[in-house]
Amino acid sequence: MKYFILPFLFVSTLCADIIEELNSNLPEILNKTPSIKGDFLKVEPFPDQGGSFINDVYLITTDCGEELALKVENKNWTDRKTINEVISINHVARLTTIPVPHVLRYVNDLQASSIRQEYILMKRIKGQPLNHAINEIYQDKKRYFKVLNQLADVMAQLNSIQFDSMGSFSMKEGCSIGASIEFPEYIASKPSENFAQHAVCWLTYYCDEMKRLVKTNHPNQKVFAYFIPKFEHMLESNDFDLLNEDNDKFVYCHQDFVMKNILIDEDKITAILDWEWSGPALLEFEYKTGFDFLFSQEDRDYFSALMKQRGLEHYFQPPPKNRQLYYQLIGHLYTLISCYEWIDGKLEHSAKFLDQKLEQRMVKSSPDIDMSSFVRSKAHALDQLIIKFNNIN
Repeated sequence: MKYFILPFLFVSTLCADIIEELNSNLPEILNKTPSIKGDFLKVEPFPDQGGSFINDVYLITTDCGEELALKVENKNWTDRKTINEVISINHVARLTTIPVPHVLRYVNDLQASSIRQEYILMKRIKGQPLNHAINEIYQDKKRYFKVLNQLADVMAQLNSIQFDSMGSFSMKEGCSIGASIEFPEYIASKPSENFAQHAVCWLTYYCDEMKRLVKTNHPNQKVFAYFIPKFEHMLESNDFDLLNEDNDKFVYCHQDFVMKNILIDEDKITAILDWEWSGPALLEFEYKTGFDFLFSQEDRDYFSALMKQRGLEHYFQPPPKNRQLYYQLIGHLYTLISCYEWIDGKLEHSAKFLDQKLEQRMVKSSPDIDMSSFVRSKAHALDQLIIKFNNIN
C-alpha cells in the first residue's frame, strides 16, 4: 500500500538525527542503571521493529553482549503517555501472566532527560513482530490457531481486570494516571463514570479544538466555524445518557492490539508491546482499534469461539446502535480536524480507530486525492450524522 511510504521515511529520518546524541549520552544512562551488565558499546535503529508511526525504538548493545531496547517518545507528546505505559506494564505484570517488557529505567520529565526526550529503557525480548511472520504462519492453520489461542488468553486475562470507571486507574502504591489517552493536550479532570460522560468529554474537547483552529490559518477553519454552534447546541440539548447500557463493564484494554505490537518466536508469543494507550475502557474499544491478525470471517468466528471457551460470550458483539452513531460522528469530526496534519511527517494527534489512520495516510500521501472534495464529503456526512444524533433524543 503506497500510502505507508511517507510515515516510514519520517521515522527513518528521525532515527538518523538523534543517533549521535544517543552515542554521547547512553554511557551515562547505562551507568545509572546498575542492573545492566557491561558498558555501552553501540546503538542502532531497532531492526524489525514492526513499524511505529509515533515513536523511535533503538537497539543498545553492551560490551558484555547484553541487548536492550530504548523507546524514545515523539517530541510532540509529553509527560502522560510515557508514564501511562510504564504503569500499565507494571499493572499488567502484577495482575496477569501476559508477557510484557521489563522496564529498567524511564524518564517522563524533559528537564531530567539527558537526551531531551522522554524514554523507556527495557530489556530486549526474543522474537519478531507478528506482522513479519504472519504470512508463513497463516499458511499452516495449525500454527495459526495455536497463535490465536495464546492471543485469546491475553484478551481473556485483560478482560478479567475490571474497574468502576473509564479513563484512569490507580496502582496500590498510590500512583494514579489518566489512561485511554488520545491527545497530548487532553487531560481529563476526573474519570468517566459511564459512556455518556466519556462522550460529552470528547465532544467538548473537539469543540474547543475547532474553536482554537478557527483562529488559525487551518484550511478547514470555515468548516469548523459552521460546525461549532451545531456541536454546542448538541451538548446543551441532548440527553447523552441514552448512550449508556445497563450491562456496560469497564475492563482493561490494550487499545492497540495489532500485529506490530505482538512479538513471536516460532509459535510462542514472547511479548505484548506498546501499552501507552491502555487503560480502563469498554470492551468494544479493544476490537475497534486492533485485531488485524484476523483476516476472514472464519478467523473471526474461530477467535470468538476461543473467547467463549474462556467465559466471554459474543465477544465481537457490535455496540448498541446509538453508540455506533456516536462513533461514526466523532470519527468524521476527528478526520476533519486532523486530515491536513500529515505535513512534513509531523503527526500532531493519534487516530483512535485504525480505519481513520489508514484514511488519513492515504489522503495526505496520494497525488490522486482531491482534498477539497474529500473535506466536503466528510462535512456533508457529519451534518447528516448530527441530525440523526439529535433525533435519538
